[in-house]
Amino acid sequence: MPQSDSGAAAGDDAPISAAPPPPSSMEEDRENNRLLRSYRKRAGREGARRAEGDIQVYTRGSSFRPRERSETDDMIDRFHSDRKVQELCCMIRQTAAKFLVEHNSVTYGRGYRARQNIPEKTALAFYTGTLEKVAPASSCHVISIGLTELGLNLVVDGTPPPDASLPLGSLQLVNHSCSPNCETEHIETESTLELVVLRSIRHIEAGENISFTYGGTFWRPARSLQRRPRGVKMVRCACAAPSRCP
Repeated sequence: MPQSDSGAAAGDDAPISAAPPPPSSMEEDRENNRLLRSYRKRAGREGARRAEGDIQVYTRGSSFRPRERSETDDMIDRFHSDRKVQELCCMIRQTAAKFLVEHNSVTYGRGYRARQNIPEKTALAFYTGTLEKVAPASSCHVISIGLTELGLNLVVDGTPPPDASLPLGSLQLVNHSCSPNCETEHIETESTLELVVLRSIRHIEAGENISFTYGGTFWRPARSLQRRPRGVKMVRCACAAPSRCP
C-alpha cells in the first residue's frame, strides 16, 4: 500500500495546513488581565486567612494620593504579616492585662495604674492609630514614626473615637508626667514601619500611675489646634514643676 505523504512539496496543488495565527496584542492583554485578576483574588483570600486573628495596629488615613494608596496598603499588610510584630503585640497585651488597670482620676483623667509591682524594662503598651502624611489639624494624639521605604515621613493619629473603648495596653491612655516611670521605644520592622512601645524605666509600685513624658509630636499645645476635637477634653499639665512641661 503506498505511503501517504504527511506534507506537500512546494508547487503542489494540495492545501498546506498552516499553524494557528499568533494571538493579537488585544488578546494578550485580555489574558494578562484575567491572570492578574485571578492572582489578586487568590492573594486576597490568602491574606485574609493570614490576617485572621492578627492584632490591627495601623490603618491608612485619607491624606495619601491615589497612586500612594496601594503602596501604603501593601506596606501596612506586610507590617501586620510580620510574625515578630504580632508576637510582640500579643505579649504586650498579655503583660498589660497582668500589670495594668484602667482608672479615672480627678487630676489626670482617664489612664492606667499599676495593678501590682512592675519590674523595670517591662513592655506595657504600644501605639495604634491611622497613618497619615500630615497630622490632622483637629488631633491632639499624634506621634511621628519617621521615614519609610516609600520615601514618606509618616505620623500616626491615635485619637480614639468619642466614647470608644480601647484594649488594655493602648499607649494613647498613658498620661504625661515630667517625672515619668516609663519611656517610649521605636522598634524597626522589616516593612520599615516602626512600632512604638512603652517600657518601664524603673521598678513601679502597685497603685502608681503609669506615665511618660509626651514631648515631641505626641504632645500638641492647645494653641496649635485649629479646633478642639469632638469628644476630646483639653487638659493642663498637673506636674509639680509645670515649667518643665513641653
